[in-house]
Amino acid sequence: MIMLTVMMCHATARTAWLIQCMVRSII
Repeated sequence: MIMLTVMMCHATARTAWLIQCMVRSII
């Protein structure tokens, strides 16, 4: 699930959004 979220965020978002997705995934 985490990998999918990171992949989706990485493919549909930019650096700022990607960082936020990563932080949300960790939490």
